[in-house]
Amino acid sequence: MIKFFRKIRYNLMEQNKTGKYLKYALGEIVLVMLGILLALQVNNWNEARKTNKIEKQIFENLLSSLKKDSTELVRIVDFQVKSARQHNRIINSTVSEFTSAISEDSISNILHELCNGRYSFFPKYGIYNSIVSSKGLDILHSETIRSKLIDLYDYEYKRYESIDKVLDERFDAILVPFLNKEIGFYINSNSEHNKIDIKNLEANFHELQLQCKYITGQSTSSLTLLQSIQSNVNELITEMRVEKRKL
Repeated sequence: MIKFFRKIRYNLMEQNKTGKYLKYALGEIVLVMLGILLALQVNNWNEARKTNKIEKQIFENLLSSLKKDSTELVRIVDFQVKSARQHNRIINSTVSEFTSAISEDSISNILHELCNGRYSFFPKYGIYNSIVSSKGLDILHSETIRSKLIDLYDYEYKRYESIDKVLDERFDAILVPFLNKEIGFYINSNSEHNKIDIKNLEANFHELQLQCKYITGQSTSSLTLLQSIQSNVNELITEMRVEKRKL
């Protein structure tokens, strides 16, 4: 092809057809420029395809991680809702109301649910941290999704962990030892519990109420934040699925 155009140029020059030669030279320049632009366009298209592929993979990885968090949140929120309900039940009952209306087995189950408030949600940071370290978030086209991911992982999760740390200390260092020592209630590693002695419970019921009052404020804050996180995680999953389908 190059030899063909070169031959045309030589013929035009030999025939002393300067005007036609200049027109031809201009046309050749235009063709070259069009070829360069086409090559750049193809290169940009290929780069866009690569970027879309990477973005799609980022969405897939993050969705996998967020789905696991969502499943775990269902379990932990359920534990904490039941725990909060039993806290309020104990706080708002008299000892006679609490012990006369239900059986010893039921009371043991209530104390078991009471202790379930110490179960914690552990966010999965691995994939997110890996994406951030490789500047993968910069690839995401959706500013909204990028902002929500940063807010979830770098603010909401961290805030929950701070609240949960205090709550864990109150359960593990105060309430659970009190139940063990004063009421004789134990939960083993298989989450099995014993049947309590009603007399021990009646003798220490007022102190149990104080323990519940001491914990309930922190547990309410933890539960409220967890429910907000749960809603945001599920909303983010939905938005990311929609965005992923566009790629």
